Amino acid sequence: MPPLPHYEVMLEDKANAINSLLQKESIVALVGMGGIGKTILSKKVYHLFHNQYEKSSFLEDVKLKNINDVKKKLLQDLCDRKLHKHENVDEYLGEIKQCMISKKVLVVVDDVGKTKDLGDLQLLIEKHTTNVNCRSKILVNCRNRH
Repeated sequence: MPPLPHYEVMLEDKANAINSLLQKESIVALVGMGGIGKTILSKKVYHLFHNQYEKSSFLEDVKLKNINDVKKKLLQDLCDRKLHKHENVDEYLGEIKQCMISKKVLVVVDDVGKTKDLGDLQLLIEKHTTNVNCRSKILVNCRNRH
């Protein structure tokens, strides 16, 4: 196997460090200004470690997406449930929560915008972090620590 470029080795080292944090904590946040590589690092963590989980979901560029579409993707990825266009995803939030509690899942929430835009997704994350028996992990990257 040819040697990896230097930046690829550094990226893998950082991804391993984040994975170590995820083994100790339920939720880890990557916070920093735009353009410093948070998304690249989140993708690397996801690709290296998602196979260690029963289910996984990479929610890319959340701040630019309709929050209902984000919740539908989460429901499909974690609970294997695909909704029809007319179905209301909010009726299935309890199922998403149950999947996060009962299974070992990895959720990466990329480029979170304003907290108020997250709505129920924020509630799911908060409830997840208060469940001490939960084996699931959440990696969030954002520009603002709040």
